[in-house]
Amino acid sequence: MTMSLPWRPILAVTAVAALATGGALLTLLPASTGEESLIVTTPTNGSDSATRSVVVSGTGTDDAIVRIYDAHSNAILLGSTKVIDGTFSTVVEYADDAPERQGLYIDAIKEDGFLDADVVDITLPAVETDPTTTGSSSATASTPR
Repeated sequence: MTMSLPWRPILAVTAVAALATGGALLTLLPASTGEESLIVTTPTNGSDSATRSVVVSGTGTDDAIVRIYDAHSNAILLGSTKVIDGTFSTVVEYADDAPERQGLYIDAIKEDGFLDADVVDITLPAVETDPTTTGSSSATASTPR
């Protein structure tokens, strides 16, 4: 008579333990609503701004703080605002000497921590130079024109 191991019960117990452990781990993760917690509606990626005052707006999770950073440094905070009734809006002002091509790194945080982020590239208008201050001049303080 040959003796075989009870492999079916061992396999069944192992499978049940693995499924129970996986299910327990999944209950520890935050619930997902299937919706993004940050949607930037303006400016759109790749858009040209008509002015050097750029409106950043969109939708997000209520009471979250939306922070706007320079995407090239991720350290320069350009502005922040709070999401109220599911929407946010703020204005980022660029100086005349700021490069025309800009990137915005926009994220949302809440007391629980980080929620979501987005990156938007924009082009600012060129700054018009004042024709009276450019070019060479032979005038000096002692010899006016």
